[in-house]
Amino acid sequence: VLNRCIGGDNSYCLLQRLDVIVNQLTPKVVVMLIGGNNMNDCEEDIEGIILNMKSNTPDTKIIMQSMYSICNEAWLDKIPRILELNTYFESLCNEYDLTYVDVYSHLIDEQGNAIPEYHVEDGVHMSELGYQKITEVLQPVIMGLISE
Repeated sequence: VLNRCIGGDNSYCLLQRLDVIVNQLTPKVVVMLIGGNNMNDCEEDIEGIILNMKSNTPDTKIIMQSMYSICNEAWLDKIPRILELNTYFESLCNEYDLTYVDVYSHLIDEQGNAIPEYHVEDGVHMSELGYQKITEVLQPVIMGLISE
């Protein structure tokens, strides 16, 4: 398992580095969490990333995660965009035969609000408990794809 993330990175930068961070490694599975740092204009880059990986590492199985919940008061206006992108990600997965994992719905309560305990103090990034929940959701999917 390799984490190829750079904090603060965006989808455009990831697309530029894709050959080095993914394609040269020919991984069995790639898990993508992308779009949060440039959510207003990431769609074209994300589709480019998918097309690039499908072309250069055709045997790699791609998992695309939904974006995560947020509970920072100053960012609550971003929730509709997060939900819109999650719908877009799911449609990309259907179009390109990828695996979509809706993590978002596991990070909210019955009223649709983010569960604060899953976030660190900034209300945007995940806490240890949040990452435990994410792992609980992702691990069976990853293990299933690895065993195929």
